[in-house]
Amino acid sequence: MITNFGERHFRNAPLGHKSRTAALVKTANLIHRHPGDTLPKKLQSPKAYKSMDRLVNRPEVTHAAVLHSHRELTLQKMRALQRPVLIIHDTTELDYSGLDSIEDLGPIGNGGGRGLLCHNSLALDPKDKTVIGLANQRLHRRVTVGKKEGVKAKRNRLSRESRLWTGAALEIGPAPEGALWIDVADRGADLFEFLAQEVAHGRHFVVRSCSSRAIHVGHGAGEKQLLHRYARSLPLRGRERIQVSAREKRPERQVTLGVAWAAVQVLPPHVRRGEYEKRPLPLWVVRVAEIDPPKGVPPIEWILLTNVPVTTVADALERVRWYSCRWVVEEYHKGQKTGCAMEKMQFTTREAL
Repeated sequence: MITNFGERHFRNAPLGHKSRTAALVKTANLIHRHPGDTLPKKLQSPKAYKSMDRLVNRPEVTHAAVLHSHRELTLQKMRALQRPVLIIHDTTELDYSGLDSIEDLGPIGNGGGRGLLCHNSLALDPKDKTVIGLANQRLHRRVTVGKKEGVKAKRNRLSRESRLWTGAALEIGPAPEGALWIDVADRGADLFEFLAQEVAHGRHFVVRSCSSRAIHVGHGAGEKQLLHRYARSLPLRGRERIQVSAREKRPERQVTLGVAWAAVQVLPPHVRRGEYEKRPLPLWVVRVAEIDPPKGVPPIEWILLTNVPVTTVADALERVRWYSCRWVVEEYHKGQKTGCAMEKMQFTTREAL
């Protein structure tokens, strides 16, 4: 019988020897009991710290190997759930500017800091907003390239940051037959490459639109329009009260939203900036707008793109509820940094980090 955190999440980690896996389980249990502060304080004894230090410097102990057991547990839970599952994708920066001995870190922020990007894919049950687990996590070192890098060279570069979105979805793999897994993402994922690959691989998504792309109205040869202008011309229907999380010094509040929706074909950009077939994507646009916002408070507006059909008010409101769950991953990022103090580690190599 599995009785502790370490065994539940890491007992099947493929580290090449059972003693390493046992050390990982023990380390995980110690950190689970004391998640905050620096690693010496988390682990509480020099012996436990030395055991962890030996472990992380073994070549077999990679990020993917450590995460493997938890990912499999998460995917198993997702497959067992007999209702839609959201996979919320987002990237956060991990600041390791103080680790001067590690030269091979990438620029973060405005370029003055150094660290890694951590791209999380958090599985969530939208019925009660219960977090199922990490379906995937990718660590990425941002690469500085010259201003003269051409479009083709950028498209072919393996270190291209925009590949995080498509790579994460493909690494998670398809939903079981008859199941509905929905990739949910903010405007950073509004890349034609990502949307096209989602459609090509039979995945489902709700993504907040960033670009007012060229579209054809409807799923036939309809009128050519710009996405945002067209979405704002649609009449609002239905009402929904939702709780909006606090952010950017704005308090948490209840808001009343109206929705509008329509079928559209999103046209590929004239300049190919990723890897995809240059053909229109048959999607649905859902616009959600706040009704009667408080005085002095900017009203909420989301323009969402999805390939899960929207034909009724209930469909549109469900897509909005799915997207509103995206804030959970931001709370997860706060937990990584503030609760677990991930940025306080003092390793001397990027491999150990």
